[in-house]
Amino acid sequence: MRGSQPPIGRTLGRLPDIRVLATALAIILTGCVPASIIAHHREVAITTHDTDIAQLRQRLDQVTWETNVLRERIMTVRGRLPMPIDKPGLILHDQLGRMERRLQGLAVRGEVASTWLDPLEMRQSVDYWALPKRRQRVETVEALLKGMEYGKRQVLSQFGSLAEGTINDLQRTIAATGLDPRDFLEGRLRIGQGGPLVNVEPLGRGFVPLPFNLPRWDELSADPTAVLALLQLHVERWDGLSSLLESLPLGSPLEQYTITSHYGLRSDPFRRTRALHTGIDLWAPRRTPVYATAAGKVITAGYYSGWGRLIEIDHGNGVVTRFSHLDRMYVMPGQRVSKGDRIGLLGNTGRSTAPHLHYEVVVHGIPRDPINFISASSRS
Repeated sequence: MRGSQPPIGRTLGRLPDIRVLATALAIILTGCVPASIIAHHREVAITTHDTDIAQLRQRLDQVTWETNVLRERIMTVRGRLPMPIDKPGLILHDQLGRMERRLQGLAVRGEVASTWLDPLEMRQSVDYWALPKRRQRVETVEALLKGMEYGKRQVLSQFGSLAEGTINDLQRTIAATGLDPRDFLEGRLRIGQGGPLVNVEPLGRGFVPLPFNLPRWDELSADPTAVLALLQLHVERWDGLSSLLESLPLGSPLEQYTITSHYGLRSDPFRRTRALHTGIDLWAPRRTPVYATAAGKVITAGYYSGWGRLIEIDHGNGVVTRFSHLDRMYVMPGQRVSKGDRIGLLGNTGRSTAPHLHYEVVVHGIPRDPINFISASSRS
């Protein structure tokens, strides 16, 4: 019949490449098929094989790169966290460490698999008849790649859940002080502005303005670019909130005390008129040790009228603490202190009716209620 294909042609067209080659080889040995047909199918098999190898290598390189990026982001977060001193902190460090180690193992597997692909390109080898065994090795690499993709998705999901939970906890702790985290994260407050006592170089790392409402991981598509972009946003948010929390004076400047005057309007103890009290007065026996409530740099340490012996510490990000009416000071301007360092002794100097500590927290030039910061320490 005109236009119909010879029986051998129809058979070869339906068979896979390797079987076509095997059939053609058997035929040519009997002298039934020209060698040009064998050469053609051999060329098709080589081209198809090399294309598969190139695509597989591209996928493997992409997944290995994404795995390394994810590992670097987790290492960044883990490296910037403070040393764990409690059980939640130890658990957090351990979780991030396990994610990091798993990703490292996946990346190593990807690099090893990439070396397996090198000798499989047919253009670089004359061992054409080993093609079936080469395909078996390709299938092994494909299975390994699927395992890498699955492992990466698992770690990404774990990190997403951990990041969301930690960020929410940090935001709640900061909000408990009376501050709005959005004022810092959206750039509505600028570091080093707002009052004469905070015009110094900040100690913190600062913040990258971010959209406050981040997309949720479960609402995200599988697009690697979108996933890595969201990952970076979470890392920056986590880092920014952690940096802010480090600069906040969470805790009490005295081990034991009684509050004798709260923050806000009160009757002035000397004039008996209504006046704004910009801090709190803490009573304790004279010469009780006074401690820094956050790490920072001493910007004032001296005697000032009304304040008596006064210490001011800049904690970065526009946060300053003041300790006045001290009996003795153990720090000097420019000195850096850590949280919990003894900076002085409680006294009765300046405009004071009896031994006590006047303690203030000032954020961008605005006095805040120190009790909120002391109470928030139980959440951090």
